[in-house]
Amino acid sequence: MFKFKKLILASLAVATMLTIAPMPSFAAENTTIEVKQVPMNWGSIDFKKNANNQSVVTMDQDGEVTAQGWKKSVVVWGLRNGGSAFHKITEWLGFGTKEAKYLKDNASKIADALERFESQVEQRLVDFMIFQCGIPQGSARVIAKAITTFIL
Repeated sequence: MFKFKKLILASLAVATMLTIAPMPSFAAENTTIEVKQVPMNWGSIDFKKNANNQSVVTMDQDGEVTAQGWKKSVVVWGLRNGGSAFHKITEWLGFGTKEAKYLKDNASKIADALERFESQVEQRLVDFMIFQCGIPQGSARVIAKAITTFIL
C-alpha cells in the first residue's frame, strides 16, 4: 500500500509540473524590436613598417578592410620553413604533382622573390618562375595562382 501511495504522489507531481511549467512561456507577449540599418563608410586600414621599423597606418576610402602583407608574410615564412602555409599550397596543387615538386625544389627562391615585390604579384611571380627557376609556363601559372590565392 505504501508503494502505491508513492506512485500516486509521483504521478501527481509530474502531471502538475507538466501543466504548470509551460504557462510562463505561453503568457509571454511577443515583442519586436525595430532595427535600423546605418550605413558606415569605413576606409581600409593598411599597417606597414617604415625604414625605422615603426608602424605606418594608411587608410583607403574604398570601404574594404584588408590585412595587406600579412598573408604574404605567412606564405613566405611557410615556403622557407615548410610550415602549414607550404602544406596548404601543396595540398591545393596536389601532393604528387609536378607543380608541387617544382614548388618544393624552388621554395626558397620563390620566397625571396615574394619579398622583393608586392604589386602585380601573380604576373611577376610567373615570370620569375619561368626565367629564373626554369619552371615551364603552365606549371608556373598554376603555382602562381595557388600562391596568390592565399596572399590576396
